[in-house]
Amino acid sequence: MPAQPDETLEAPVYEPPEPRVSLLAMVALLPGIAALVALVYCNVPSCPFRKELLLLPGALAVAGLLLGRLARRRIEHFPRVLTGRGVATAAQLVGLVVLLLTLACSVLPEVPRVMPHPKRANCKSNLRQIGLACHLYADDNGECFPPNLATLCPKYVDNAKPFSCPANPSKWKEGKTSGKFTRESTSYVYVAGVMATDPGECVVAFDRLENHKGVGRNVVFADAHVAWMNKPLAGGPDEFEALLEKTREAVKKRGGEIKLVGE
Repeated sequence: MPAQPDETLEAPVYEPPEPRVSLLAMVALLPGIAALVALVYCNVPSCPFRKELLLLPGALAVAGLLLGRLARRRIEHFPRVLTGRGVATAAQLVGLVVLLLTLACSVLPEVPRVMPHPKRANCKSNLRQIGLACHLYADDNGECFPPNLATLCPKYVDNAKPFSCPANPSKWKEGKTSGKFTRESTSYVYVAGVMATDPGECVVAFDRLENHKGVGRNVVFADAHVAWMNKPLAGGPDEFEALLEKTREAVKKRGGEIKLVGE
């Protein structure tokens, strides 16, 4: 007698595979992250702000937006196979935020250059002290400012702080100890030849441009006021050089000449 089939056995049930995270969604995040890194690099102090550099983060942000949108559409079309809608949405958001920031930086190129910085304020205070010390020296020396900054010490300036920019400290103490003052002995350039009787807008001393990463410089004038001056944009007028030329002309008009000490 033939064996009867076992009716207790059940037919195998098909179980579909678990949905996998969309590779395209994960890849879509990369351009947005790269765009954010590129945007930050364009605006750090060590990198001069150049408007043309913003094309790179802008292009990467657009690529992230497009890839994120494409990934979402694929996930919605194959919901049983693909997951990762949140990743695709995050890629779009990162791309959108970076794109908006890039557009803002391109429309407002002066923003990174005028943001307040505590070291600039300290440097401004140093130059104001130098300007006042020059006037004290002039009171004792027929309205003439000193031939160099070292002459102010120790009678008119009794410590090294005013001669050292916090953003680019000098070696004033070493020069004072050895008696040999070099370019590195002070953070500032002094305009020798100016007198207290010269016009108030004549330049007396100023930051070297590298003191503040090339963004701009503090300048002290003959009337002892101090102003921050941005580095001019490419192709734009250089206000500082114009003031320096006016100083040269004012001193030349009374028969003198200026000399940049420590440039």
